[in-house]
This record gives sequence, structure tokens and C-alpha cells, in this order.
Amino acid sequence: EVLCVSQFTLYGKLTKKMQPDYKAAMKSAKAEEMYGKFLDMLRQNYGEPEKIKDGVFGAMMDVALVNDGPVTITFESDVKIPSPPATTTAAENGETG
Repeated sequence: EVLCVSQFTLYGKLTKKMQPDYKAAMKSAKAEEMYGKFLDMLRQNYGEPEKIKDGVFGAMMDVALVNDGPVTITFESDVKIPSPPATTTAAENGETG
């Protein structure tokens, strides 16, 4: 059996104050529609659609499992992080050993 839990992922962008802004995140109705299509795809391709189980989208659910985190947050920022300077070897610097 497959238990599909509608964990949410927020698409966030850091503001100038380095605070997350979630305005670009998918709206709940659209996300629920996408999740429904995902479940339909699972049921069509699993071979035994009655073994695909899910909860209620957007509901508070208590699920016992082992996971590194119940929420995934993706941050995007227009701030460019500079690349570290290239390193050179002693030979490239003209040093001899």
C-alpha cells in the first residue's frame, strides 16, 4: 500500500530585510487540484488503485513516520553570493619546493 500525505512546500523569496515572503507560493485551491492529479496518476499507474491511500488535503493530520522534516521551504533571493576566489598551487605562483 501507498500512504500519500499532502505535506506542504512553501515557495519563499527573501526580502531586503532577509525575511521570507511567500507571495509566489501556489494558492491552496490550485495546490489541491495538483495534488488530486498526482493521486490520480498514482492510482492509474500503480496496478492496484485501491491500495493508494491519502488523508484530507490541508487538514491537520497526526501521522507516525520517520522523516528529516515535515516541511520543505525553498528560498529564492536576488542577492548574488560571490564565488570564492580561485585557488592556485605553489607551482602556479612560481614557488619552488
